[in-house]
Amino acid sequence: MQKRLLAALLIIFIALTAAGSALAQTAAGLSMTVQPAFGGDFKYGRWLPIFVTLENSGSDLKAELRARITSQSGQLNFVVPAELPAGSHKRFTLYTLPNNFSRSIKVDLVQDDTELTSQTVEISSVPNDRYFIGVIGDETANLSVLSSINLPGRRDNPELLNITLAEIPDRAEGLTLFDALILNAVDTGQLSPNQQSALQQWVVSGGRLVLGGGSRTALTLSGLPDALQPVTLSGQQELSALPALEQYADRAIPMTGPFLLAATKPVEAAATLLSETVNGSDQLPLIVEHKLGKGHVDFIALDLTSAPFSDWAGVTDFTERLLSPGAAWPNNLPPDIAPHQMRDSQITSALSNLPTLDLPSIRFLGILLIGYIILVGPLNYLLLRWLDRLAWAWITIPLLTLAFSGMAYGVSYQLRGSDIIVNQLSVMELSQDGQVTDTETYVGIFSPSRRAYNVEVSGRPLLRPLGEGYYDPWSGEVRVGNMSVVQSEPAQVSGLTVNQWSIQSFVAETALPDPPQLEAQLDINRERLTGQLINQSSNTLEDVVIIFNMDFQKLGNIPPGQTIDIDFDFTTQRDVISGFGSYMIYQEELNQPGLESSQINFKQRVLDSTIFNQSYSRDTGGVTVLGWYDDSPLTVTLQGQEITSQKTSLLYGQLPVAFDETDISLPPAFSHSESLLTTGQTGTCDYGTGIQGYYIDRGTAEVKLTLPDSIRQVEPARLDLYVQTDGGVWGELPKIELYDNTSSAWITLEQPQFGQNPITQPQHYYDPAAASLRVRLSRDDNAQGGSGCVFVSLAFEGERS
Repeated sequence: MQKRLLAALLIIFIALTAAGSALAQTAAGLSMTVQPAFGGDFKYGRWLPIFVTLENSGSDLKAELRARITSQSGQLNFVVPAELPAGSHKRFTLYTLPNNFSRSIKVDLVQDDTELTSQTVEISSVPNDRYFIGVIGDETANLSVLSSINLPGRRDNPELLNITLAEIPDRAEGLTLFDALILNAVDTGQLSPNQQSALQQWVVSGGRLVLGGGSRTALTLSGLPDALQPVTLSGQQELSALPALEQYADRAIPMTGPFLLAATKPVEAAATLLSETVNGSDQLPLIVEHKLGKGHVDFIALDLTSAPFSDWAGVTDFTERLLSPGAAWPNNLPPDIAPHQMRDSQITSALSNLPTLDLPSIRFLGILLIGYIILVGPLNYLLLRWLDRLAWAWITIPLLTLAFSGMAYGVSYQLRGSDIIVNQLSVMELSQDGQVTDTETYVGIFSPSRRAYNVEVSGRPLLRPLGEGYYDPWSGEVRVGNMSVVQSEPAQVSGLTVNQWSIQSFVAETALPDPPQLEAQLDINRERLTGQLINQSSNTLEDVVIIFNMDFQKLGNIPPGQTIDIDFDFTTQRDVISGFGSYMIYQEELNQPGLESSQINFKQRVLDSTIFNQSYSRDTGGVTVLGWYDDSPLTVTLQGQEITSQKTSLLYGQLPVAFDETDISLPPAFSHSESLLTTGQTGTCDYGTGIQGYYIDRGTAEVKLTLPDSIRQVEPARLDLYVQTDGGVWGELPKIELYDNTSSAWITLEQPQFGQNPITQPQHYYDPAAASLRVRLSRDDNAQGGSGCVFVSLAFEGERS
């Protein structure tokens, strides 16, 4: 017996040794290097790319890379298929979504659930309100001073990261760590087509790209898409002095020239922010800016690492002024949450808006309950008494209870249905130039029974699980159990477990190859907005609404290719409506007698989560449009399952407005308000009107009012400051001051009033190069009290020379 036991143990040992030897041989033929992008820094709720380099010196291998994100609720795997022929050397990019508590990520190379090799990398979370600047170029040591600049609306100085072109991922989602990127004297011809597309989409979504010039301008522009080239290069020009640059930075340049500039011509859609005078009258562009989507591309004619930037204290002042527009973090958004996470937490409830999840009527429940009480109580008693079998009550009552329970379950099953329902909601945001800046498709899967599904989504979207039930944006964790998200084409989710009569949801993020198009032809003056809206998409836009200033206009449905007229009269100034939002748009339907429409309720939830979400930053100046259609740009299927689909898309954004080429007249609603600095007991308020207001109790609020880019360089002939309120009670207005650019001092606006306040000598206060004006609102301890919010905006008249 003992000999048999020893023999068995020997056999087991030999088998394990052989298996271990085989695994060692397989792993020995592999080499894996894992490197998190950008040093492992990631912002809460944002994607972190991880670059994995694999070398296979063994036989052909078909495996997959897995990045594990573990939490208390389970394990989430981000997976990329990895085919490695013999002798291959490949680089893969894994897009991971760490939760707020992640400090490391383990990456495995797996074949048939067998781990071949693995590596763990350290990562680090950073606050979302930290401004990140990425620098790509050679000899950029002088730019390290940019980490000491102060940007409006930011708690801390920017974080500066030196990266390489190879670290630019092939998807825009991988660049969300950065607020600005600087490319200087670098060969962008090395960028792949996917990297070029990612860089362009990152700008469209709100990034700022700064391009250095000088002697190597052609190299920097060589590999950029046309949309990212704000200039065409014509040569080079040497200047002995740069007085315009000194004035821009408000700091003298101590060194003497010559300074080498790239001679360029701005493209049609770009604007020259600063130019130097050459030969007495000719203008050489020094700063050219192209607005693309929600972002900007800035071209600087000078090499950012050469004179004067190489040894000039004004480089920080120059950069502060260049990067300040749009740099402020929203005051009402926490620093440790991404804007989309706030939207996710609200929109998950909209996904549960399904007829099968409606509660049964009170009448039906009442009849069922009364019937049960009558049957179990008096009827059961009278029947047993008539039969002289009262002792049977201990049998009949449980049987009747079971019968009614079964009937209730059957009715519930019929109400809930046996269909698997996929509810899709696509949210698409448009910019004024017609670019779709952001597209997110929310998917909710309703299951009649507890089951695990394998889901496929068309295209190559990045899938972001939201879990079951309420999504908590503060932790970033999702209740998913053990789930794998496969980043392939089509994208897949495997092991998506849904409890009975519950909904499991996720988000698909992708740029659309053929986005819907809306064409607007709008004319504007001080009294009226008129024009047409043309639906160039292939779907009928339903419930179209135009929002301007503090008013809205319902346009109804617009079939494909059809045109509808717009006519706004805004000669009468109104108080800002504190209840503006989805209720104001649908108040007529909501005031109808009877039960509330589930469709209206659904649209309300979506609008309150997106366009009227005060935590979601958006470009607020101008005319906003929103419309719906019953379709989705992505196709969702469940492997081996028949499904019922419910598809809805929301399209919203800013409409372009055509201004007169010579005589320009703008109403106040076109000025964009940006908070630069608040002190004391002050803050911001935004009721969804597109205008940011300020409550001033004790303290100051410094505000920058900016007009559209298309009227830059136009001198004002007339400038009015409009002051409005939300209807609060005011003893007196806050003190209002205007910043005088000529004297660098704050000048008090005498006798301000609600409504129109003409500004005398507007050239002193208005900066035509930036199309902006600075206002300071303040209240001290001796001022008479007031309650409510104050809203300031600019009305402009000028003539283009």
